[in-house]
Amino acid sequence: MPKITEELIYEIERLVGNAGLRREMLLTSGLRKSRVKRLLTIISGVLALFSAGTIAGVLTEIVGGKGMQVMAALTAGVSGIISLILGTDSK
Repeated sequence: MPKITEELIYEIERLVGNAGLRREMLLTSGLRKSRVKRLLTIISGVLALFSAGTIAGVLTEIVGGKGMQVMAALTAGVSGIISLILGTDSK
């Protein structure tokens, strides 16, 4: 009877050890993915700003200064609404 108990204790300790190692691997993987996602988000934002600047330059010549002011106001409004939706929906 004592041999069964020792074997069970050994197996439980082995399972706990394996679960701990697996948890550590998953946490490391998640952290790495989080960092990559943050970097890609920053790069995407910078590219969007450069693209917006280029588009603004072209549109200013096409629609003039007043048209650009209206478009900028509309874009800012839409951007604010999207930010609010994403900020409240992420929780």
